[in-house]
Amino acid sequence: MILHRMRNDFDLATVTVFGGVAMLGIAPFAVYRYYTGNAVAAIMDTVIVLGIGLALAHAWASGNTKRAALFMTVITNLGCIASATLLGLAGLFWTFPVLLVNFLLLSHRMALAASLFTLGFLTWHGKAFESRLELAMFLVSASVVGLLAFMFAYRTASQRKRLEDLALLDPLTGAQNRRGMDQELDIAIKTFARDRSTYGLAIMDLDHFKRINDKYGHEEGDQVLVDFSNYIRKNSRKMDRLFRMGGEEFVLLIPGVDTASFSMIIEHHCHYIEEHLRCRDESITVSIGGAILKTGEDRQEWLARADTALYAAKQAGRNRTLVDEGNGTA
Repeated sequence: MILHRMRNDFDLATVTVFGGVAMLGIAPFAVYRYYTGNAVAAIMDTVIVLGIGLALAHAWASGNTKRAALFMTVITNLGCIASATLLGLAGLFWTFPVLLVNFLLLSHRMALAASLFTLGFLTWHGKAFESRLELAMFLVSASVVGLLAFMFAYRTASQRKRLEDLALLDPLTGAQNRRGMDQELDIAIKTFARDRSTYGLAIMDLDHFKRINDKYGHEEGDQVLVDFSNYIRKNSRKMDRLFRMGGEEFVLLIPGVDTASFSMIIEHHCHYIEEHLRCRDESITVSIGGAILKTGEDRQEWLARADTALYAAKQAGRNRTLVDEGNGTA
């Protein structure tokens, strides 16, 4: 269970690894300082360890890794300042891992602000340095570490975003794929259960698409799919979500609609496609089946109702829309 969550939640894994390493690294110093009679420094280390531990427990219990990461960085930056103030030059060594952690756990702007605050305070306080030369050398080395941390964090975030896009987007049409659809529908269901936000789900199937592929070739067929997805996105709101479920079948998630407005929206899409989508000189049409999310319904049940409505629309002659209102197709 623990390994599964860490494999599937990058932010939780990052917070956990940092929190565990930091606690294991700082705890022995707390024990040593208690043993040698340095009670103030020992209490400081203990507070840092307990603070990181509480943030880590919160991350696992609530799943809110951003809040836990912010609390951890506040604790570590304040701990770094306190350590340098109490221990002098020896306490400054904690500055370098703290700078790395800032850019690892926070957004670039917040990490930069936290790092500048810590370095600025240490420079202003100045008691940890025996000369201006030591201060200058420290600031230069800390700045280099901070810059490298920023570059690494920026590059990592960029690569991660690209990998997420590859995992969730259909490479041909740019619509989200089935995996992305499952995630978005689950989020919609949770949101509906929490605050009763309404959602409509439309399954759209291009009529006689196999004939297009057979008559004009797969390259022309692919272009039809690209044009179709572009047309739907062009005529949708920013909050609407388009997915390619497979082949010529697409799904459109439409939040904030009742049955009447939902029916009007998908009817508009159907007419627009008939008027504008072409393969050479041949008009392309679409059949659409829709369903408004019901209380207690899971993703599969919701999709099944929309699919039933789609089947009924195709049986009724295609190039039309039908919406399942919960008591059958209307």
